[in-house]
Amino acid sequence: MINQDLREHAINIAVKLRMGENVDCQEHTALIDELVSAGRLWRKTHQVDLKTAQTLASLYPSMYGAAALYEEDKNEVEAAAYKILKTMIHEMSEQYDSEIYNTFLTDYDIRIKTVLDETIVSIKKHQGVSLERLTNEIRLASRYWKKAGFINPYILCKLISVYPFLVHKYVCDTKFTEIFHAESVERLQDHIEIALEAN
Repeated sequence: MINQDLREHAINIAVKLRMGENVDCQEHTALIDELVSAGRLWRKTHQVDLKTAQTLASLYPSMYGAAALYEEDKNEVEAAAYKILKTMIHEMSEQYDSEIYNTFLTDYDIRIKTVLDETIVSIKKHQGVSLERLTNEIRLASRYWKKAGFINPYILCKLISVYPFLVHKYVCDTKFTEIFHAESVERLQDHIEIALEAN
């Protein structure tokens, strides 16, 4: 029930933004509360169902994209999106330390984490990077996630962090455009959302 309420609040926020109704403060507050409640469950089970995972993975890109519709309130919308993102990352990652990796991360989770970390380090160093390798790892792992019906919250957290990181680098770092184009960032995000589709 917690995850269903969480999904409903997330969808309502995204839809209202797209319709030009700005950020619904009540929905925003309710979503933050639901994320904190859900985080307790995720910390116990080490699982996020795929339907919820996909909703969460698509929320920040949706809000960030919708912010362009609000000339005067663009910063306010982006701040609301960032607060949700920050809460999601906190609730999905605070439980993990090095020992837990060995216990709860499967082989394919560890592979994705490794490729993702290598990709981000390369981008930070302004080295040539192909997002295709990461996309392929996500495609492979999605078979296991779909079979299980859930994803590890820490891995979901890593995937949710990719789009904000790449978009921020693209906007703020002039060398970033030499590494790859904005379209490849959008394609990667699409693949993440497809990988989290529930059967």
